Amino acid sequence: MNRSRKIVIVCNCLLNANAKIRPYALCPGVDTAALGPIISQGIGLVQLPCPETSYLGMTRWGMTKEQYDTAGYRAHCRTILGPVLLEIAAYARAGYELLEILGPNPALNCLN
Repeated sequence: MNRSRKIVIVCNCLLNANAKIRPYALCPGVDTAALGPIISQGIGLVQLPCPETSYLGMTRWGMTKEQYDTAGYRAHCRTILGPVLLEIAAYARAGYELLEILGPNPALNCLN
């Protein structure tokens, strides 16, 4: 099989704008401006879970970094990140190249 053996770790909201709160969901789904070039090069994607959605649900409102900075939220983030870290470690052990980690940037959302 002809694999690129390259991966990019991507935050959930670049692959699924539905996870964002209003008014930040500026595209209908996948942020193709951010991910289109990566996908067209045949680079694999590892999707991070959305901690805000799994912690507070879809009816949450905008909160500041300070409001999220609680022991409960940090513990939740550690819990949901565990399986992803195991997956990334498996890629690393197999010699895959981690190219980058893409996180949210509200100023650049959905430029397509």
